[in-house]
Amino acid sequence: MISRQKAERFFVAVEATYRGDNSYHNSVHAADVAQAAMIILKAGQNSVAFSKLEVFSLICAAAVHDLGHPGYTNDFLINTAHPNAIVYNDRSVNENFHVSSAFRIVSQSEETNIFSGLSRAEYVQVSNTFSFSTLYLTVWGVEPVVTHQTSWPESTGVCGHQIISAF
Repeated sequence: MISRQKAERFFVAVEATYRGDNSYHNSVHAADVAQAAMIILKAGQNSVAFSKLEVFSLICAAAVHDLGHPGYTNDFLINTAHPNAIVYNDRSVNENFHVSSAFRIVSQSEETNIFSGLSRAEYVQVSNTFSFSTLYLTVWGVEPVVTHQTSWPESTGVCGHQIISAF
């Protein structure tokens, strides 16, 4: 079970981690994307049943999809040998940074560890859904993610649910 108090603290920490000097990739944009994901999810609720963990994972992913965005494209970061480009081997630099930043929030304190009440199997499912969705949302946005993706990579362990397409 996910603690409401931990979830609230997690989202407060997420909001604080978005950069105020980024005029687009900021906490207002994150809230907009999270709300859009929830609206699309609710609109499709009769087509596929989602577990509460799946819904929570997807909303969290939407909220963190641009977390800490530096305001530069991946190409710029790669071409300037930015430290993040080196850490992520020039592969989806910003996207991997967003996911990593979210997991840093989770691990920084027991108070923000939204996964602490989950079983190991639930944690694996949630963290994989969360990570994959964050990467996917960042690259393609909410609408294509929630309407066009028809399957998950086997590595996500999402039990065959076609979560994104059924949003």
